[in-house]
Amino acid sequence: MVHLQSPDGTGEADQEPTLVGFVVPKTVGNAVIRNRLTRQLKHLMAARIGNIPPGQKIVIRVFPAARGKTSDELGVELDRARARALTAKR
Repeated sequence: MVHLQSPDGTGEADQEPTLVGFVVPKTVGNAVIRNRLTRQLKHLMAARIGNIPPGQKIVIRVFPAARGKTSDELGVELDRARARALTAKR
C-alpha cells in the first residue's frame, strides 16, 4: 500500500526533496525478513525517485504477502500501488 501526500502548490515544493518512508510491521516476519524487504524497497525506490515530482511525501506499507517475493515482483507491485495512489489523488 502506498500513501502519497502532494505539496500544496505554494511554489516552495520545487525546492523540497521527495521523502519516502517505509512501514514494515512485525506481522511481515522476523527482523531479518523485515530488514531485507526494507533494503529491497529502498533500492527499488532509488531507481524510481527521478520519476516522482519534487516535494512528494510517500509512505510505503508492507503487508505479509510481500514476504518471499523477488525484487522484480516487488517492483511491479510498487509501481501498481504508486499508480493507484496517484490516480486517487486526482
